[in-house]
Amino acid sequence: MELAEAVRDETAMAMRLLGHLARAPRGGGGDKNLAVSPLSLHAALALLGAGARGETLDQIVAFLGPAGVRFPGLTHPGIVGTAPSAELLNIWNEREKILAETNHESIKICEVLHQRPLANLPTPENCLLGKIQEGTADWQKIANEAARTIPGRENGGNCDIKNLSRGSKVYLPVFVDGANLSTVTCIFPRDDGEVSFCGAIEMSGFLELKCEIIRGPVEPRFSDWLVFEGISVDESGKQHFLDASVAYKRAVLNAIEYLSRFGYSKEQVYLLLSCCPCEGRISGIVDSPNAVATLAIPTAIFDQDVKPKRLSGKQGPKLRRLPDVLRCSSDGHLPVHRTQAVQRHLN
Repeated sequence: MELAEAVRDETAMAMRLLGHLARAPRGGGGDKNLAVSPLSLHAALALLGAGARGETLDQIVAFLGPAGVRFPGLTHPGIVGTAPSAELLNIWNEREKILAETNHESIKICEVLHQRPLANLPTPENCLLGKIQEGTADWQKIANEAARTIPGRENGGNCDIKNLSRGSKVYLPVFVDGANLSTVTCIFPRDDGEVSFCGAIEMSGFLELKCEIIRGPVEPRFSDWLVFEGISVDESGKQHFLDASVAYKRAVLNAIEYLSRFGYSKEQVYLLLSCCPCEGRISGIVDSPNAVATLAIPTAIFDQDVKPKRLSGKQGPKLRRLPDVLRCSSDGHLPVHRTQAVQRHLN
């Protein structure tokens, strides 16, 4: 309430001044003397965000004019991010420098977008460094290396996500001790994309945040996988035409059959594949008649080595007779099947 009252008092004073200027007699230059300060506009919009009602709201509407549109605000911070590490900062500066030095005629989008330069590189010009005294060695170093905060980057930054409003959660990576989370630019309403570049209506405001540290990565990263393949041929030996569902099912059944050799029951493997971070892919979908699906299982989730082993000792080639070679690998409990061609040959 104290904030709303303070903003209301400031706005009332600005409104009275503007009203006095607007009521100056015509012909005396008063109609050309109306100056609208961005500060008064910010105060008015902040009051709207605080929930202005009644006479105060009528004053604001009268001041802003009958625009013919009315919409609720979606208050949010335009910038929220963590500090980059020195290594990440160097990556930003290097890649953006390469882009800025690129011949813009070689970039197709430059035919319709005329923004120049292509990237905003670190520069002492208009550099704001808080309490660091301008002209000192530290000021010069930071001004020539610190990234401009115009674009969003891997740390978050100026992402301008309008839906990042009350009650939202955002997960940001931490690159330095303490994270150095910062947020600026409170925005009352804006569109997706900010099509006029500076069309968002900014405002003063306070943000109440709750921060927590999540140790380790949010998404697990694995480097070693065991991959199983399936094609569009079902358990009975029937050929299907580019059926990715059949192919994926076969990949899963092949994985179940293989992993059941390591002390797990097939039912256990079946449940494991339903909850472990395995990766399914449609690897081929155009080479008729078979679609190809793969199922990749991270080997790090097992407490034993489940990768195929080479045979120990020196062994030469050996011929093995497999009368049931046509049997599907996952159907050990089902009757052996034969293709129609083999059946005709036997008859």
